[in-house]
Amino acid sequence: CNEVLAQESISTLQKRGIYVAKIDRMANTELKYRDAMHLCLSILKELGCKFPRGGVVGQAKAFVSLRRTVKMVKQTPTEVLDSLPVAADPSKLAIMALLNRLSSLNAFAGEKFRYLGLLATTEMVQMTLSDGLFELSATSLSALGLVSLLVMGDVDTAQCIGERAL
Repeated sequence: CNEVLAQESISTLQKRGIYVAKIDRMANTELKYRDAMHLCLSILKELGCKFPRGGVVGQAKAFVSLRRTVKMVKQTPTEVLDSLPVAADPSKLAIMALLNRLSSLNAFAGEKFRYLGLLATTEMVQMTLSDGLFELSATSLSALGLVSLLVMGDVDTAQCIGERAL
């Protein structure tokens, strides 16, 4: 496993399966959620998807991203969502899968990392709107609706986003 990851002639995208197995082992077997998140963030960065690393800046960016993404979804007619193409770019598919893992891991990594789950969710929704439908598009829209309810306290917005997820 480490031999393949060490080979520079193999791209990060080609190593994706091994990285995912390593992240899953770290999180599910070794219970090293923070380490798994850091590895996930490093891989995402190599694939061109960067996240702020903690602190007030990370939290502020998460809330700005939440508001911006909610606005984008509310302004997107259902007909447009229904007509989105199915995403097929291997790089985008890999990023979406890693964002989903990042979102899941943040629940176990501690309160300090909650903002990463929010950023991962908003990024997944933004990718859906810009790149097309992914296997996780409806899930990410549903999560955005839930977060908008919990963070913003807006029932109507949560319902609107939930309807678009369907």
